[in-house]
Amino acid sequence: MSAGNTFQDKVKFIEKVSGELDSTIGNLAQGLSYSIISEFIDQLERDGDTIKNTPANIRLISQIDAIYQSFIDKNGAKLVDQITGNVNSIFDFNDTYFSEVKGKGFDIPSKKITGIIRDRLGFSGDTRVKLKEGGYMEALLKDTTVRNEIKQISYREVLKGSGFKGFKKAMQNYIAGDEEKLGAFRRHYRQYTYDIYSTIDRDQSLLMANELNLQYFIYGGTLVAKSRDFCIERAGKVFSTEEASQWVKDPWIKKHLENGSITSYNPITDMGLFGCRHTPRFISYEQAIRLRPDLKKDK
Repeated sequence: MSAGNTFQDKVKFIEKVSGELDSTIGNLAQGLSYSIISEFIDQLERDGDTIKNTPANIRLISQIDAIYQSFIDKNGAKLVDQITGNVNSIFDFNDTYFSEVKGKGFDIPSKKITGIIRDRLGFSGDTRVKLKEGGYMEALLKDTTVRNEIKQISYREVLKGSGFKGFKKAMQNYIAGDEEKLGAFRRHYRQYTYDIYSTIDRDQSLLMANELNLQYFIYGGTLVAKSRDFCIERAGKVFSTEEASQWVKDPWIKKHLENGSITSYNPITDMGLFGCRHTPRFISYEQAIRLRPDLKKDK
């Protein structure tokens, strides 16, 4: 298999598993809303359709902590396993790709690089995954933002004696969302996981390229209907890393730096910014000048 084929297979894999991860999080949001409704809301004392403001109902709210934690304990490990398995596959793709680019006789620093990325994610252990205290992935599972918001909403609705059916529907929409709006749980998990595979791929690619002194790349990946002009202008073209360093002056990047939505910009790891699924395909100098003769150093 050629390096080009390996790269394209990796791009397709990342697109596939990114969609699967988003689907998993959507299913988890639905599952959490079911748990909160069945184990808390359905247990509330009520008079007809009116929720009673009683000590028993107030005490029930305190059980949300246990309901939420139980749900995360049952499902969080599966989510981490899914992410970890796919991350390991991306490592394998890049190991193969860079080996094919450099050819025989080069030591590809795979273990060193994957160790750095795993550490950034908060993974420890080579086989059975453990989450490091205070690490990225542990924060994903331990964050209490959504749980606390569910409790605050519940206190407010119980104290004012809201309608039972309306509260039930509102809580389901709040946690899981509907066709028009993402729910709080899905929004929260997306901030940790959206584009996680593309980000990991870019980070590893940059580390490998630096180790192997590769200074040229193709702006790789696929264009879609919603692709930005920034990506459309660059997709499939060859650049040196020095040229890419000037993208910080592009109006699209400058806009986000000036409004504070980003504080810095790395062209290799950030590419077209939020939601961009493009990734650098590093190539040798020889291949770069075949594709772009004007890059020849001694011309």
